[in-house]
Amino acid sequence: MTRFLLSTALPTGLISAALLGWSLLLLGEAPNPLAVHFSGSSPDGFASPWTLWSCSLALVIVILGFFCRAASRGLAYGAAARVHAASMAFGCFLVSGTVLTLLRLEPGTPLTAAPILILLGGAVAGGTLIALIARPISPRVDSPVIPGALEIPTGGATAWIGTASLPLPLLLLLGLAAATLLLCGVLFEPWLLPAGLLVFLLTLSTAAWQVRADSRGLALRSLLGWPRLNIAIDEIEHAEVANLNPADWGGWGWRISSRGRALMLRGGTGLRVRLRTGKVIEVSCTDTEHAEYAAAVLNSYAAAPVGAATRTPQPRRD
Repeated sequence: MTRFLLSTALPTGLISAALLGWSLLLLGEAPNPLAVHFSGSSPDGFASPWTLWSCSLALVIVILGFFCRAASRGLAYGAAARVHAASMAFGCFLVSGTVLTLLRLEPGTPLTAAPILILLGGAVAGGTLIALIARPISPRVDSPVIPGALEIPTGGATAWIGTASLPLPLLLLLGLAAATLLLCGVLFEPWLLPAGLLVFLLTLSTAAWQVRADSRGLALRSLLGWPRLNIAIDEIEHAEVANLNPADWGGWGWRISSRGRALMLRGGTGLRVRLRTGKVIEVSCTDTEHAEYAAAVLNSYAAAPVGAATRTPQPRRD
């Protein structure tokens, strides 16, 4: 982990600090207020140079802090880690470079395409460089555990019903983002209302899920009822308990790829279902016991003769 952060967050932070340091030297000569927003090539929004610089510094720190936190939670593994590092570096360089560009712009001079292209080109080049020098951690080779079938009496049945939810800090962050966008849309810019509503709906659709394993197979359903996924029991080869890594799917949330699908709300021990088609379904679980029981239920029916169990009278709830 240390090697990955030293090869990504450290150089990104140093370059961003250099750009912000250069900007700091220009603050004394900058006009006050400073043009910070343009309509076409003409300025139509102004702010204090110190406010712009301070907010940019805070944003860079937040981006770096979030990246370090995400890296410690599993995004430092595999080839996808380079993509995450490039995105982080691009954001930091874009923010710190924008401040420098605005401070170096002569008062009364229209904003042309040249400085914008230089800014974007520099951010892209910087992000690419960080991706190239990044040293991701080799993916962990886990040893999945395949729970055996449960002893189900003739004519009886068993099931497991659980819930999966995003970590509370992430829920609070998404809720704050949605509330901020909606409030700004009401007070200042109406076009922000659809963006705030979209963030709110996305938060609701991924915040909490119901997961059910029974004689019919595996069923996932979000709080809103969509997205949802139903895997028939005859499609399942077996279920296992494995160490799940968000980096394998490119991040958290409801993930779809050529490998299969994943409900990746947290890293660590979770349920992995291998299908007869060769694809996998991975589901985050709150603890190992829940994952083991869900896998055992699916293995009981995946290996059972057709019609061995036809009802699920008293499901286990966790």
